[in-house]
Amino acid sequence: SCSDMIASIVNILSTWPIPEGSEGIYLASGTTETCTAQGFFNELGNLATPMYNASLCVYYVLVIRDGWKEDQIRTRAEPWMHLIPMTVAFTIATLGIPFTLYNNSGWMCWIASYPGKCSRDTCTRGNHYDIFRWVHYTVVWTAILIVTVGMYSIYRKV
Repeated sequence: SCSDMIASIVNILSTWPIPEGSEGIYLASGTTETCTAQGFFNELGNLATPMYNASLCVYYVLVIRDGWKEDQIRTRAEPWMHLIPMTVAFTIATLGIPFTLYNNSGWMCWIASYPGKCSRDTCTRGNHYDIFRWVHYTVVWTAILIVTVGMYSIYRKV
C-alpha cells in the first residue's frame, strides 16, 4: 500500500536527513527541515500501515464471518476503512510539526527530544515527545488488538 511505501522510503533514507554535524551519526547530511520531513513521513507511514491492516481485518470479518456482500462493504464500511486510518495518521503526524517533535532519534528522525536526553526545562525542541510516543504506540497496539480479535472471531466462525 501507499503507507508501506512511504514508511519504506523513510527507512531507506536512514541517517541522511539527520542534521549534518550530529555527534556519532554516520552519514548525517541533512538539516532540521529534512529531519522534520523524514519524521513527518515516518509517523504518517508507520501509523497508517497498522491501521490499514486493521481495516483489512475488519473487511475479512464482515465478509467471512458476517456474510456482507460487496455493495454493503463499498457503501457502509469502505469509506470508514480509509477515513479513519488517514485522518488519525495525518492528524498525529501533522501535530508533530508545530510541537517540533521530529528530531534525531538515533538512526533516523522521529519523535524525540532535542538535544537528546534533555529535561523539559532544557529541551530546545520536542518537549512533549514522551506523550506523542505514548499516543503512537497506543494507536499501533490498538490496531494489533483489532487484528487479533478479528482473526480469532473468524477462526471461531469457520
